[in-house]
Amino acid sequence: MKKFKKGFTITELVIVIAVIAVLAAILIPTFVTVFDKAKGSVALQETDAVMKDYLAYNNGEIEEGTIFVHESENGTYAFIFNEGALGAITLPVDNDTTDSKITYNGTTYNASAYDESEKVTVYEIEE
Repeated sequence: MKKFKKGFTITELVIVIAVIAVLAAILIPTFVTVFDKAKGSVALQETDAVMKDYLAYNNGEIEEGTIFVHESENGTYAFIFNEGALGAITLPVDNDTTDSKITYNGTTYNASAYDESEKVTVYEIEE
């Protein structure tokens, strides 16, 4: 009579662990990218709401090139108002957004008098 062994061989276990490791190596960077995009999307939505409030505050007018900087525990995101919409931009590292001035593409911007949001600062082109 033949004896049947219970359990798995070491080879089978190593193969399963290797397959799980390969899948994890593929999926983890994907999840990181998805979470980063979600954080940027939240910042854009909150900034868009502030932009609409700012539009009402300014009697329906926003100067082209106005910059909105969104700061939260998830990071700092900057958006520029062009052609009636917000577009994401990358501020140079030397900009200190806690200051009342920032520089973008050689243009200096001053913080606006509008201060209704805790997370978003509005910067207008310096005159």
